[in-house]
Amino acid sequence: TQCEGLCLRAKKGTSVGIGSLERYVADWAQAHPEALTRALPIARNKTVAVVGSGPAGLTAAGELAKRGYTVTIFEAFHAAGGVLIYGIPQFRLPNDIVEKEVDRLRVIFMLFILIVLFWAGFGQAGGLLNLYAAGNSVRLLGTFEVPAGWFQSLNPLFIVLLAPLFSVAWSKLGEIGRNPVTPKKMTMGLVLTGIGFLAMVAAALESHGGDAKASMWWLVIAYFFHTTGELCISPVGLSMVTKLAPLRLASLMMGVWFLINFVANWLAGIIGSYAESLGELSIFGGLAGTLFFFAIVLWTLSGTLVRWMHGAEDIKH
Repeated sequence: TQCEGLCLRAKKGTSVGIGSLERYVADWAQAHPEALTRALPIARNKTVAVVGSGPAGLTAAGELAKRGYTVTIFEAFHAAGGVLIYGIPQFRLPNDIVEKEVDRLRVIFMLFILIVLFWAGFGQAGGLLNLYAAGNSVRLLGTFEVPAGWFQSLNPLFIVLLAPLFSVAWSKLGEIGRNPVTPKKMTMGLVLTGIGFLAMVAAALESHGGDAKASMWWLVIAYFFHTTGELCISPVGLSMVTKLAPLRLASLMMGVWFLINFVANWLAGIIGSYAESLGELSIFGGLAGTLFFFAIVLWTLSGTLVRWMHGAEDIKH
């Protein structure tokens, strides 16, 4: 991770000059002249990159590692005036670091599954909830009929109103040591989203049978709870990824996070497509029950997940 700058230059095909070796390897390098061209100091504070994975390069890596330097091994080929790096780090990390990273990645992917379920439910806002608002709700304010599309503005409105409150709440709880850990915040998000669907269950019961229609306030309540659920999951999840992902995989994991939205929206469309055959009541009730069930699962596993985080919750950004 400390060779990040060199890696970025390498990806651009930059020629990296060998230059003079630092004094800390001068004596040893004189005894190993072949390794002299393979050892490349790129920074101070005991940070060294060893170029090449041949016998001499590996010997240099081992010697420098014994002296307390961070070593990264690269594939390379010699070019005029220097060494052109084209490979990726191949140095094996200590077992305890590898195990810690594996545990943290395990947490990320386990939570990803639950986040897919959340976004699949949340994604009904642009589909099933919108259709329900248009065809099954009374949208009159006096003599004015609220356009069904206007309900899509409720989520961003609630975000603007509630996000500062959530931010202050998490900060204040953190100051007194009561800030919930990430899995428990996500549990809260699943529960709040499930409550939103319970409001839609009430709406479906009110409009069930004949030409009856439900009050539009059920939709307002649903969007309110869905937004509070989003505030417990979306920003918290982004922070979780940056804390848990190994530095060399951080960008990839962030990409996977947003790829989850694709999977969830695809799943949301499939769920919404069954509304006509199963009915809105079954869909809303099923989503609420599913979210509550997995909230219980996540709450039960939260202790294990926090342990697998290996103190990442204590990292401050």
